[in-house]
Amino acid sequence: MRSARSDAGFLSRQRYRLEEARDLLRRELGGAFREEGARQNLSDGSACAHAGGAMLWLETRLRRRLGAVERALEKIEEGTYGICDVTGEFITLQRLEAVPEATCAPEARRRRGAGL
Repeated sequence: MRSARSDAGFLSRQRYRLEEARDLLRRELGGAFREEGARQNLSDGSACAHAGGAMLWLETRLRRRLGAVERALEKIEEGTYGICDVTGEFITLQRLEAVPEATCAPEARRRRGAGL
């Protein structure tokens, strides 16, 4: 089975994709994202609270994804990209192609989510 670690071209493409995603996420978490929140209409308290909750949810999701992208970039540097953080098994190239920031195999995520 071909692994991500043994394919220099694949690693190079993934690094590029991850760096692009990291830069985009940082921009989204920076200026434009904050400016939109600052422009909220404060006259309607319930609408403001709902919008604030939605903005907090979105910011949390963006920060979580940024953390995953940065971890995947670390794994490339460490030489462990494509190896599941939980089980130590290889993550399929198809999964990494679809989700470049994946750091664990789907089965490991299911087990972790089920508390096993």
